[in-house]
Amino acid sequence: MCFTAHPVLKTEFEIEIISSGAGEERTLHRFSLCHKCDTINLSSLISRSEAGVQGNHSPAGVWGKAPKRYKRGNNMRYDVLLCDADNTLFDFNKAEENAFAIACEEMGFSSTPELLATYSAINEALWKLLEQGKIEQSVLRVRRFEQFLAAIHRDGDAQRMCDAFVEALGQQSVPLDGAVEAVRRWSAKIPVVIVTNGIAQVQRGRMAKSELRPYISGMVISEEVGAAKPNPLMLEKGMELARATDKRRALMLGDSLTSDIAAAKNAGIDACWFNPKGAANDKSLPIAYEIASLDEVDAILDGTEGEA
Repeated sequence: MCFTAHPVLKTEFEIEIISSGAGEERTLHRFSLCHKCDTINLSSLISRSEAGVQGNHSPAGVWGKAPKRYKRGNNMRYDVLLCDADNTLFDFNKAEENAFAIACEEMGFSSTPELLATYSAINEALWKLLEQGKIEQSVLRVRRFEQFLAAIHRDGDAQRMCDAFVEALGQQSVPLDGAVEAVRRWSAKIPVVIVTNGIAQVQRGRMAKSELRPYISGMVISEEVGAAKPNPLMLEKGMELARATDKRRALMLGDSLTSDIAAAKNAGIDACWFNPKGAANDKSLPIAYEIASLDEVDAILDGTEGEA
């Protein structure tokens, strides 16, 4: 048994144990997995109320729980659903609009559609650079507001605006129509793991408030992992959380060709493109499934898509 001999080679994870009797009792067990001697050790036992979402994550940049045991080799086509967050499950456009308005107020002026459009264009361009590995996320956080203030010819503290925006965005937990019910159905069949390019403070903050929270088995965030989609490491971390090893039985669901679908290609995993606006696949990326509604995912998981 390994307990402290290989501390650098350990990954910590937590599993929620639900027991029933006179009343349901939930406890959270923290384990460590030693990658050198392949042993799992119980590190501690904490109550669910003490854990909370904010603390329920490992140093490796992944957060996971196992609220139920899934039977491998069941009738499902896949063992795990890796799912993007922004504009796949969450209404990021609405959340961004709300947070931007609060950040503008902090800087002493009011948001307008024109100002939001200017910021959004700058922000999107910088996130594309992050996907390409051309900028660090820590730099991106503030630079977008530096460029925004310069573009509208205003003096101001970009760090202050950044802090106000990030704080406000973490409070925005607006799911897309039908997302909560869809994830609830999927999670009854296989683990659903969020794999997102994002800022940890934002992603964890809004997940803590989200109706999606009970149905999510884990969360992988680029800022904590040190890599961003389309880097396949993000998807591989998600598979680890679900204890899935066969890439043929993993599915990546997302709305972005350059991030989600490209990551699936790089990882050798099937891609499901959520494309409600009917955009063209101008990147010529391999797509196993293209859907306009989240309700279409159920048949894909069941292997019944296309049936009358």
